[in-house]
Amino acid sequence: MSLYSAPEGSSQFSLANRNVVINPLPAIVGASTEQLGWAVENFDRFDALIGDDRFRAAQRYYNNAHYLFDDDAKIMLLWAGIEGLLDVEAELRRRIALHAAILHDGDAAEKAAYFAKVRKAYDVRSKVVHGAGAHKEALTKAYGFASQILVDLLRKAVELGRVPAATELDQLATGVNLA
Repeated sequence: MSLYSAPEGSSQFSLANRNVVINPLPAIVGASTEQLGWAVENFDRFDALIGDDRFRAAQRYYNNAHYLFDDDAKIMLLWAGIEGLLDVEAELRRRIALHAAILHDGDAAEKAAYFAKVRKAYDVRSKVVHGAGAHKEALTKAYGFASQILVDLLRKAVELGRVPAATELDQLATGVNLA
């Protein structure tokens, strides 16, 4: 399923979705010239990545999550995409936050702050999955952040032209020596 469809020669586009009953998005936001330039520049890598099962599943989860009616269901689907894309099987909270921080653009301080935010967001995910629930405001915020995490990971995979293996990210994490 493509992220969007656009008629040739038109500056308008629409989301593609195969569901009959959907929760409409609150607003349609047009892509900027810069965003369309990024898409053109990275199209071949994206096209190749659609053949990768982890990337394709994460892309599908991202696309479908936004049409669900409840934020807790959106959160679960987005985190399924994050977990599947990062291929983490143990120590989920820490390793997902660490791998997401490694792939996050920024300096060491920004990556450390992102690591902490992802760990905190994973706590909300755990509450939702295990039935503890959360306040509506917290769920809405957690849905937005999980969505941003997954789209950033998908973007990074496209820019890399591949989905990094968990072992590769673990090696990067252990490649630092304290002086």
